[in-house]
Amino acid sequence: MEKLKTTKLNKTVYLLGKHDGKDTYLVAPSWDLGWYWGFGYLQTYMHGDIDSHTHFDFEILSNGAYCFDTFKNYFEEATLTDDEIWILCDYMKTFYTLRETAEVFRHGYSYITGQAYMEEVKSKEIEEKINKEILPQLFKKIDELLTGEEG
Repeated sequence: MEKLKTTKLNKTVYLLGKHDGKDTYLVAPSWDLGWYWGFGYLQTYMHGDIDSHTHFDFEILSNGAYCFDTFKNYFEEATLTDDEIWILCDYMKTFYTLRETAEVFRHGYSYITGQAYMEEVKSKEIEEKINKEILPQLFKKIDELLTGEEG
């Protein structure tokens, strides 16, 4: 399958491959609610609407070190080479780790219970560095990988 970056429902999406016979796209990152990155959504489309919606971490990364095999088993056909699948898996794991880390620095705890709040953990400076500098650079690398075009 050929790589494809296109627009669906006013969002940029990247074709990753076919799952259950349907073209499956990774939705491009979006800055949501003014404080976190929405990313990792896998979607299929039908008749101008979303047909299915799931998450890359749930479908692909949930098996840990076996993400390559999980990816290969999830997609009957893929737009990526084997080497590119490994890189995408690593990039996506990095994204989820950094997003969670930024949230810890934003809130001062892991957001399970406010009773765990630690002023020493809260850092707007680190949160902003992750969200405004590091993650955008990662998204650029993901875009380059999924399009085959270097920016």
